[in-house]
Amino acid sequence: MRFEAGNVQFMVIAVYVRCNALERLELLEELEELAGKNHPWLAGGDFNVILNEEEKQGGREFTTYEAMDFQQCINNCALSKEEESITRPFKFLNFWTKQPKFKKVVEENWKVEFKGSPFLEFQAKIKKVKQALTCWSKETFGDIFRQVQMLEEEIRMKEMQLEINPSPRNR
Repeated sequence: MRFEAGNVQFMVIAVYVRCNALERLELLEELEELAGKNHPWLAGGDFNVILNEEEKQGGREFTTYEAMDFQQCINNCALSKEEESITRPFKFLNFWTKQPKFKKVVEENWKVEFKGSPFLEFQAKIKKVKQALTCWSKETFGDIFRQVQMLEEEIRMKEMQLEINPSPRNR
């Protein structure tokens, strides 16, 4: 996404990398190529890789090679790694984009009057859109995550019933 504020132009890259090592390497190479073009840019998101084993919390096994590739990319691109403590995680749901009111919610909340650096302005806009989408989603669809949790529990119960009594009805 390109962003302009006055005479300043910069690019913002939102990252979510699958847990596939090859796709991650391709992304890191693309970032290094972008860094060589000498344009201001910001990359953030979930790279699905960590720099050291202390950061690990569940999931796949830590691999030194992936950490080394990530560290090399950070160094080659002159990036810094900053972590923000997130008290309320935000999950973007793809099906939102198919809803007629989605674009309107984003457009209305992107209009933030803000004085300051382009990066802080961008951060303020993203924060406002995030809050608006969260409220809009709850009003439109209810608590989706709670609904999923209840359905998963129902499935677990039915699976247990099937194990205890593998009748055609339970199947």
